[in-house]
Amino acid sequence: MSTIDLFGGGFVLLADGEGGQSWSDAGRLVSRRLGVALSRVVLGDDAVDVKGEWRSRYGVGAGGAVLVRPDGYVAWRATGPAPEPATALESALRRVLSR
Repeated sequence: MSTIDLFGGGFVLLADGEGGQSWSDAGRLVSRRLGVALSRVVLGDDAVDVKGEWRSRYGVGAGGAVLVRPDGYVAWRATGPAPEPATALESALRRVLSR
């Protein structure tokens, strides 16, 4: 399956396997807080990067994350881990939603 197949049904948070669980947990929390559908995919756990290109294609490093809009465009990215991933993600999603 291509990552492209993940898009179209709502927001998608793609997170790097190194520290990806903290992004996934943040996504679950922010989704509930804002009442927004948000799928969470941790590369290396939920999906496999067969070609090893996900980081370079999405512009992130180890521990980074990308928020993808329902239309498949990148709305926001964290190039690496964040000290408070839920705060960073909620701020980004509020900006995207103009809330």
